[in-house]
Amino acid sequence: IDKKEISLDEVHQFCKSNNKYCLLVNYFVVERNAEKLIEFCMKDESVFKQEVRMYFLFIGALREQEKNEFIKQYLEKYAKEFDSYYEYWSELLRLDSSKKRTDEFISKCNEDKIVFLFSESEYRLVEKLLDFDEYDVVKKYIHRLELHNRDKFLIKKYRAATMLATDEAVEALGLFREAFEMDPNDSYVVDRIITLSLSNNRNVESKYINAAIRIGTSRMYLLVAEVYISQGDLSEAKKANKKAILLSTTDITPAYGQFMNLETRIKENKERKISCVESDVAVHLINEKNDK
Repeated sequence: IDKKEISLDEVHQFCKSNNKYCLLVNYFVVERNAEKLIEFCMKDESVFKQEVRMYFLFIGALREQEKNEFIKQYLEKYAKEFDSYYEYWSELLRLDSSKKRTDEFISKCNEDKIVFLFSESEYRLVEKLLDFDEYDVVKKYIHRLELHNRDKFLIKKYRAATMLATDEAVEALGLFREAFEMDPNDSYVVDRIITLSLSNNRNVESKYINAAIRIGTSRMYLLVAEVYISQGDLSEAKKANKKAILLSTTDITPAYGQFMNLETRIKENKERKISCVESDVAVHLINEKNDK
């Protein structure tokens, strides 16, 4: 199969003869031909029940070809067989994010009626539940990830996000900092650290500023500019703001508002007038020609 020295018909016949359909999955993964996969599955849908991965490969091929109406048709047709899989709900919610569908999905998660075809899907489920603000359910799945000794960075990141959403900002900041030490290039973690530090009047260490600059998105430079503003370094703030504007991919960006704020601050600094002086303060006076 890897050398492409066998035909699809030969693979299919071998699978039927030996009642092992995993080789069909291997064939189409190597082949990378969405049209060929779609044509094959539409001719013989029985392979879905023989090998569940064929069904989801088929759905993925339809998505690649932007055939959303066919996806809806096949999701509905095989709901009874495959609606216990997270991968099924991922496709369904992509096409139908109505409250009814969302509630059905959350209910299945609550009742532990969701299984995973791929190991990465369990992380995607947690992220989706976070999007839906279902923090109690999220905690349950985070606990499951911990029990199975899964990705420690993602577990810490998800736990911090849950704490942040449940008004435990300071505790969340601590966990985000721990997560940063495990992966300093995660944009969400760096974003949360800087944002929470600023909102809670905490110092933003240089390593977080450097990480934001290294990530280099418009949002990151916007945050870097906010850090410099909080430190009173308007010159560096203006440089970071300029990069935030240049890197923006939209016509409307908060970097423009930040720019106006900076211009106002800089102007105020230049035009500052002193009307009185406190006691025990020395004053050095010069005229417009810089004469003493």
